[in-house]
Amino acid sequence: ALVRGSAASVHEYMFAHAAQHERLYNVNNPFAFHGAEIAYAFDIRELTPSGGGEYGDERELAVAVSDYWVRFAASGNPNPAGTSDAGLVTWPEFSARNVSLLIAASGEGGIRAVPDLHGAVCAFWDTQAQRNSCSAGLL
Repeated sequence: ALVRGSAASVHEYMFAHAAQHERLYNVNNPFAFHGAEIAYAFDIRELTPSGGGEYGDERELAVAVSDYWVRFAASGNPNPAGTSDAGLVTWPEFSARNVSLLIAASGEGGIRAVPDLHGAVCAFWDTQAQRNSCSAGLL
C-alpha cells in the first residue's frame, strides 16, 4: 500500500543459501535463516562462512547479491544497465500482476527468477481448506 501510486519499484527475493554458520553464530543450522543474507548483501567477508574466500561459490554469491543491492540503492533498479554484468539474472519487478521473485543461493540452480512461487503453495492450501471445511459441514 505504501508504494501504490509511487514511482518506486519493488523487488521481492528469497535468500535460500544454507551455509555453515557454526563458526559465526555457534549454531550448526543447515537452512537459510532470517537475516542470513546481510553478510552477503554487504559483502562482508569476515561474516560469510567462507571467512574470506575459501569457497568460490559463496564468494560468487556474495558478489552477485551485493551487486544487486548496491545498484538498487543507487538507482532504484537492481538490474545491470549495460552488458558488463550480462551473467546476472534479471530481477523482476514485483507487482500485483507480476508476483515473480528472485531466489538467491549458491551452486547449481543458484540465482534465478521464479514466477509466482507463492501462488502454487497458496492454491494447495486453499484446496485443503475448502475440502476440510466441506467435509466438516462448515460451508
